[in-house]
Amino acid sequence: MSANAGKPAHSPNKLGKKLYVVFTQPIEVSGDRMAARAQHLEYQYELERRGVMFAAGPFLDESDQPNGSGLIIYRAASLAEATEIANKDPFHAQGFRTFTIMPWRMSEGTIGIRLNYSTGVYQLD
Repeated sequence: MSANAGKPAHSPNKLGKKLYVVFTQPIEVSGDRMAARAQHLEYQYELERRGVMFAAGPFLDESDQPNGSGLIIYRAASLAEATEIANKDPFHAQGFRTFTIMPWRMSEGTIGIRLNYSTGVYQLD
């Protein structure tokens, strides 16, 4: 018998927040990728303002340079909703990138934020 038999999928004292992780990869196609990039960033900023996007950014190579692949995490009610959000991203909609989505339960971790109101300077730990 499994050691987890009869136990809940996550401990009730953990956050257990369900999010959707989007792994995005570039596709080599012709077209105005820079115009799509500007539209993509505007779309990302709008999702951020609306509280839909939890986090986003590129994966890095050994030199700390973006390697072309990226990750986006959405707050969504379902996998179907997260897929709809990803499909509307101009990079995906215009065929410059492809993506896969996986549901993810955020169970452990911490974030520290130090914000100086008078200067607007912040530090994330």
